[in-house]
Amino acid sequence: MMEVLTNPNEFFEERMKGEVSLRIPVLIVLEFKNGDNHHSAALSVPLNVTESKKSAELILTGLEVESMPAAMNVYKITGDINNAGLEEAKSVVMKVGDAEGIEAVHPYKAYFVGLLSPDDFSSFELDVKVCENVTKVPLIIEYKDEDGTLFSKAEYVSIEPHQGTTSSGEVPVSVVILGVVIAIFVIGAIAYSWKRR
Repeated sequence: MMEVLTNPNEFFEERMKGEVSLRIPVLIVLEFKNGDNHHSAALSVPLNVTESKKSAELILTGLEVESMPAAMNVYKITGDINNAGLEEAKSVVMKVGDAEGIEAVHPYKAYFVGLLSPDDFSSFELDVKVCENVTKVPLIIEYKDEDGTLFSKAEYVSIEPHQGTTSSGEVPVSVVILGVVIAIFVIGAIAYSWKRR
């Protein structure tokens, strides 16, 4: 006969400390009979329970930030989300994180990716409106494991202010220069044709 005994008080004390790994003392008592002789042996074995090294590991690659010309301080963030882990990530959702001066906007306030198998990837797109002083936007990655446990992590993407755009309806300098060059060419062509007559 074999008995396995644990001390629940020690288990719960370790669990309440919020440790990622747990050490659970397990006492194994082995009783056996060899003929008329009774024998007993006890062995205390520590059982270490740690975080799985096979879990899903989601990383972002190919991030691009594009300013939207139709709206001021609105950006489209695109990229790929990759599962570099050894287990599936289920119900993967990409979101813009809550922060001061940052607001997710339609049509892509959040992006549902779904199931990501190991060594798999998917593209995503998010739209965000930021205040002028914001330089980084938090992207939240949420997913579930096979037991339904929800995991969440944040990655940050840099936002650069609009460059080369005008908000007051002014014509950019390059367009003015191009217009002047074309006008000079047209006037020169007309003058040359009149002179030949």
